[in-house]
Amino acid sequence: MEDEGHTPLEPADTRPSAWELVAQRQQTERISAALVGVPAEYREAIVLRFQDGLALEEIAAVTGAPLGTVKSRLYRGMNMLMSRLKGAQA
Repeated sequence: MEDEGHTPLEPADTRPSAWELVAQRQQTERISAALVGVPAEYREAIVLRFQDGLALEEIAAVTGAPLGTVKSRLYRGMNMLMSRLKGAQA
């Protein structure tokens, strides 16, 4: 059965706008700058988890640290990162 007189709908464009790309780039730069001030062992855990997408167990294997240590480093590192980001906003 043909649908006469109706034009099929075009799918919505899901690509980010130029403004969204600029905002995303700026946020990435802010996070990178704030990460510089986080101690290396915490920064490593954050990067492996959120940039490389590794599971906690994988981070433990890569770093040779116990799982509990990885969890502590992530928790402390994220707190430091958030404090630095909030401080940069003020």
